[in-house]
This record gives sequence, structure tokens and C-alpha cells, in this order.
Amino acid sequence: MEKDFHNFLKDHAEDLDEDTVMQLLQSHGKLEDCIKFADNMKQYQKLIVHYINKADYKRALNMLNKIESAETRYYEMTKYMSIMIKKAPDNTIHLL
Repeated sequence: MEKDFHNFLKDHAEDLDEDTVMQLLQSHGKLEDCIKFADNMKQYQKLIVHYINKADYKRALNMLNKIESAETRYYEMTKYMSIMIKKAPDNTIHLL
């Protein structure tokens, strides 16, 4: 059932309002589904914030690395650099 749900979200992503889906998933406590949906929709900025809040800095850096636009990636890196360099210095330097 869960796999069917994920496939539905993936197959109909263009027809769905991303913010509404995210709100519905969050309001029903479906955090993992919310994370998968955000990843499928390439909402990496939301995932970066999520992982920083969970103190999972390695995953936050992985999300930064997934951002395709060099300009956006640079902007997001500068936004979170002070946190990342303090909490995960080796991984942060490696990403640079």
C-alpha cells in the first residue's frame, strides 16, 4: 500500500500542489513520506533545514550537493556555512 502511495505521488507530481501535499503529509504525521516527496520534487532547501534541525549535518550537506543550479547551491551554502563549518567541518570542506 505504501509503495503504491509513493508511486502515485511520483506519477502525479505535476498535477499536485507541492505545498498542499507537504502540509497534508505533515498534518498526518507522515514525516518519512514528506521527506521522500520533497526529495522527489527536488525541494532540497526544505530537506536541508529538516536535516539541520535533526542535527544530521552529513545528510544536509548531501542535499546541498544535490542542488543542480550552481548559483542556488552557492546561495544555500553561504546561508548555512556557519552551522556546517562548526558541526561538520571535514565534510563541509570536502564539499567545497
